[in-house]
Amino acid sequence: MGVVAVVVVALLQNNPLFAFFAVVAGILVLLWGKEKPEYVDFEAGDGGLSMGGRPHPWEEFLGFAIHRLHHEDEGLSELVLKRKGSFGTFWKVLVPNMEVDRIRVFTNHHLPEIEYEDSLVEHISRLLRF
Repeated sequence: MGVVAVVVVALLQNNPLFAFFAVVAGILVLLWGKEKPEYVDFEAGDGGLSMGGRPHPWEEFLGFAIHRLHHEDEGLSELVLKRKGSFGTFWKVLVPNMEVDRIRVFTNHHLPEIEYEDSLVEHISRLLRF
């Protein structure tokens, strides 16, 4: 619906090139939005975290946090790992709530626990069930 409005405004302003780019962008969003995300296997050990077979030593991370998504035992939590570097990106791994205590103890042997709060975009995404 938004793409149609942008195209109409672009055509009213006599800007057919922008209208064309808006149509192409809308088509790409529709096509790429239907793709299912790739599942990646995670494995944690004394040497670090392995994701999809690629090793990442614990030294690559500054700390971790556990963020509960569901409060029931059958639900899920996120193991949030803060990476070192200028951007300070976060990696999130879904873990079952029943394993949270065991994961916290294990990870605490390698990294300090840090404070973590969801960003506004993450809150909005959860509200929209995105």
